[in-house]
Amino acid sequence: MTVVKANASSPRGPIPDDSARYCHPATTPTRLKQRRCISRLRSSSPPPSPSLPPSPLSPTRHTTDKVRCLGNFRRRGDQHHRRRRRHHSDLNPQQLATMASLTADPISPATQQLPLRTGAAHPTPQSAPTHFFCTGFGPFRSVPVNPTEQLMRALPSSIRDDSTLSGSAVLASTSVINTAAESVRHELDRLYARCNDFTPASRCVLLHFGVNFGARSFQLEAMARNEATFTFPDERGFSPILQPIDPTFGEITQTRRTPLPLEPLAASLRKAGYNVGVSCDAGRFVCNWLYSHSLARAVKHNAIALFVHVPPVSVAPIELQVQFAKDLMRCIASPSIVQQC
Repeated sequence: MTVVKANASSPRGPIPDDSARYCHPATTPTRLKQRRCISRLRSSSPPPSPSLPPSPLSPTRHTTDKVRCLGNFRRRGDQHHRRRRRHHSDLNPQQLATMASLTADPISPATQQLPLRTGAAHPTPQSAPTHFFCTGFGPFRSVPVNPTEQLMRALPSSIRDDSTLSGSAVLASTSVINTAAESVRHELDRLYARCNDFTPASRCVLLHFGVNFGARSFQLEAMARNEATFTFPDERGFSPILQPIDPTFGEITQTRRTPLPLEPLAASLRKAGYNVGVSCDAGRFVCNWLYSHSLARAVKHNAIALFVHVPPVSVAPIELQVQFAKDLMRCIASPSIVQQC
């Protein structure tokens, strides 16, 4: 390397010969020693031995140079740590605590106690309540006292005294309908007009009750047929035979179904101790007439309709029927049933 010397008469005096080493960081004394060690390691190799390999305990030039070079690196590392320890000894306890917190393990218990930004940090709003419009029938022909009329009279006071239904299931109204096809139309028009008063997030369920004197259990009706065949006239003398309930819907063989999952609903009620089943025949009298019209209106008003046949009082007393109606409302308003509708 060519060394360019300054004039000896310069104010700073003559420049020594080895000053050229300091013209670049790669030519500093420390870096030059490191480069020499690395070049010796690359150029040297273990002496070949055709007979026996050298013993790992016998020193060679290769291993000696390697140990010497590593020893130089370790000594410089020890000097660095000693300088750091001297620097830390000059810090006060508060500064040392701050450095310790900055260099702490990121999976320390203190870090795990921090609040996580998950969905749980933002609670979801409670689901809107389910509003129930319950209906029953009055007396007809040879039935002077209809048990569903007694059920509608006793249900409001029983629900007011039951705090378990507060919030999820709301009894909007109870009504007793005259057992006549014309009365059914007027009452359904009034009830479904009230459904429009609620917000779209709220659910409206029209829960209709009728009596089946031949039943031995509660029956959840799955469908309504488009057929009106009254074996005897209703309370207004109307007695159709094989007539379609809704001529615009099609023939008398057409059916409408409720969107409620009746099998899971019946299973939940059976677990509660009730004798309940699912039926696919609501008859051909005013019960089926009401159910068909209610299902058709429910689609237009974004509501749900369900018809329930109750057994006579001799099989299920009024107290049992009232408790069954409340548990049925509780099951319909449960999240598991709501998600399946």
